[in-house]
Amino acid sequence: MLSEADKRTIVQKLELIDYLYQRHGQAILDDVGRLESGRMHAIWVDIKSGANGPEDLLNVLWRDMGGEMGMAWTERRDEAGWLRLRCTSCPFADLARAHGYAAAGYALFCAGDHGIVSGFNPELEFSRSTTLMAGDDCCDHAYRLRGG
Repeated sequence: MLSEADKRTIVQKLELIDYLYQRHGQAILDDVGRLESGRMHAIWVDIKSGANGPEDLLNVLWRDMGGEMGMAWTERRDEAGWLRLRCTSCPFADLARAHGYAAAGYALFCAGDHGIVSGFNPELEFSRSTTLMAGDDCCDHAYRLRGG
């Protein structure tokens, strides 16, 4: 779970990003998202281990980190080889939306997902069409090895 200090820090970052977004427009969110994706890529290049398939990412990112943060999800494999997660609870989305900073929250948190996946394994495909941050009922993350 996020500590109260973590929550305050996150809200301050979101507030700053939202302020800049309100003054300067979508380009700010695009830049934050791009920077965050690059930062996550660099971090996850270092995190990956010898095994770096979809299940390995599930274990490290979701079961280890996500479970500690209070995220809730279900998972399944489909016939096309995708590992599909349906995330129904995210403390980052809850916090950003509660303060009216969903657009900033997407740039700061959700946009980094692509960098996480490419850093962990550039041969992993990633798909997501809905997010809690955008007000959908879930984040629908999907992962598979290319050609999988």
